[in-house]
Amino acid sequence: MSFLHLGNKTKEHTKYREPKMLREKYEQVNLFETLLPFDITELDPELQRINDFLDAHPQVLSCFTEQALARSENSKTLGRPSESIESIFRMLIIRRRYLLGFRETSKMVNDSLTLRYFTRVYYESVPTYSTLCRYDNLLSDDVLKQINDHIVQGAKKQKVTSGRKMRVDSTAVEADIHYPTDSGLLNDCIKVVSRLAKKCKELGLATGEKTRDFTRSAKKQVLHIIKYARKRSEEGKDEFKNTYSKLINIAKRCASNATRLVESIPEKSIGKAKIIRKRLEQIIPVTQQVIDQATRRVLKGEKLSSDEKIVSIFQSDIYTIRKGKRDKENEFGKLLEIQQSDGKIITHWTTHSSNVSDTERFIPAVEKHIKTFGRPPNLAAGDRGYSSEDNEKDAQLLGVKRVCLPKRGKKTKERIKYEKQRWFKAAQRFRAGIEGTISVLKRRYGLNRCLNRGDNAFDRWNGLAIIAYNLVTIANA
Repeated sequence: MSFLHLGNKTKEHTKYREPKMLREKYEQVNLFETLLPFDITELDPELQRINDFLDAHPQVLSCFTEQALARSENSKTLGRPSESIESIFRMLIIRRRYLLGFRETSKMVNDSLTLRYFTRVYYESVPTYSTLCRYDNLLSDDVLKQINDHIVQGAKKQKVTSGRKMRVDSTAVEADIHYPTDSGLLNDCIKVVSRLAKKCKELGLATGEKTRDFTRSAKKQVLHIIKYARKRSEEGKDEFKNTYSKLINIAKRCASNATRLVESIPEKSIGKAKIIRKRLEQIIPVTQQVIDQATRRVLKGEKLSSDEKIVSIFQSDIYTIRKGKRDKENEFGKLLEIQQSDGKIITHWTTHSSNVSDTERFIPAVEKHIKTFGRPPNLAAGDRGYSSEDNEKDAQLLGVKRVCLPKRGKKTKERIKYEKQRWFKAAQRFRAGIEGTISVLKRRYGLNRCLNRGDNAFDRWNGLAIIAYNLVTIANA
């Protein structure tokens, strides 16, 4: 008989069972199904094909399960049994497929027997919106890309894509913020600090000048700034700067009060006091940065680079993007690069943390395609932003037979003749298809605006949208 050794204790292997608190799946209960006036397993054809694909590729769920187990060293053995990981993953797909909120997704699945079957909840209680939100926050960019890699390999086995062609393009995913102005950012900082000061007063942590509410004074100055901003006279410009100076002074007093409030809250405080202290410590440096930015740009007339500017006090990692659109000269968010193969399958994506040149990203895209499919594509296409002589030569050295990158600027007669070839024009038509993909992702999967907050917000938002898009594309192939 085999034995399992645990420290100094020895237990018989047949009697010892490791506790399992993380539930991966619910077992289906067929009781009373025969009494229903319809077939519960009769799904929408698209959902049925997605269901079959996920059943045929359990590695997709395994990636999510491993991430759930990694959240804590005791996730597997301690606590009450979790909700079904499979159900949560499928509910997250439903959420992005139909572009719903967490509450709406939970309610929609709860009210639909067919969706209960698709999500494998069956007759168990449906995970609440807070549970969905918590597991959504667990997803990292690496895990989402691993899941997508398994989906791409599944699409390759089903011959939805062959990897013979690839196209690449980038787009801006906007953050869920109002249009940033210096006065607006200063007003936002003042409102946040005043709100936290009010909570400190309610909890009895501080009183007096430290808890003063400056929101009314700030609003008055913002309205004056709007009034004087349109005036072109010297007197109007002077009043504009004077009003801005008053608003900046109010923000400085707010920042000073916030620093004193942090000192008045014990360092080892618990509960609400601990949360307020943490938020004050986060908002103070942001407020000081906004004050410095407004002083330099408005009062001193300096021009700041995009890297020096702050466009949101809640999402400090977003930046200004210029894509040359007539209706939107400036977009505020993050740059998303999408790589797509034949069959309309998105094989890879990158959410850039800063503005990057498209020219630098073409060869890494080709290398990633080779890694995914095991061989170079016959055709690699991109728009003028990716065009350079080095990119064409390097791609051909990697084994790409035809590289379609229209040259920027003035062209020689030889180049004009080269780009008028039949294969080049056909390749450009193929490249233009990625514009339609981006349009669908923005309209039907929410990539026009990121609604997530917190750490790796854009990574989670973009990744789940692309995974849902790929599953639907495979289902409809």
